[in-house]
Amino acid sequence: MASWFGLASETLEAFASANTMLEPDPSAVRCWPHHFNIATYVFLETGNPETARGVGVGMSPGDEGYGERYFYINGWPHLDASKLPDAIAPGIGIPPDMSDQSPLRPKF
Repeated sequence: MASWFGLASETLEAFASANTMLEPDPSAVRCWPHHFNIATYVFLETGNPETARGVGVGMSPGDEGYGERYFYINGWPHLDASKLPDAIAPGIGIPPDMSDQSPLRPKF
């Protein structure tokens, strides 16, 4: 598990560093205690954090909706999954009602 968190940390730090030109810039990479996932969050616009568009990028060690480790990209507000194209292999699509994570989650 430590190697997965190490890989995720390294990858997410590189992602955040490559996108510092965004306003506001990506959040610090951190372990979120409510899901024990490691992630960064990028606001795509300023304003109320509850309604402002943004993207979470991270890695989960698994959860009640999907028991294996996975990397994810999670748009906010949530997108209508029925209007998205099918996931590109090796990705898989997860209906939003099965989890609060992204409708597109690669399986490794």
